Amino acid sequence: MSVLQRMKTAIYVRVSTDKQEVENQSQQLLEFANKRGLEVYKIYKDIATGKSSNREEFNTMISEAHQKKFDAILVWSLDRLSMEGMVKTVHLT
Repeated sequence: MSVLQRMKTAIYVRVSTDKQEVENQSQQLLEFANKRGLEVYKIYKDIATGKSSNREEFNTMISEAHQKKFDAILVWSLDRLSMEGMVKTVHLT
């Protein structure tokens, strides 16, 4: 068993408005994880702007990451995680 196959992974999906679907992101990320043998811990979904990290599921995910409930986060693209800029994104707490 490879290191990747033992890795517990969270999936984070975000859209800006309720007129958009998060399912296309989550479905493709689930397929990606399954093809690589990753264990998916949970899928976190927000409908909110990425300009602020004040998002309910995002904050839950970060809290659970600090509790070591999973090892990695899969996102569709970096702007789905945060649009606050690279420095702030790298230092998410």
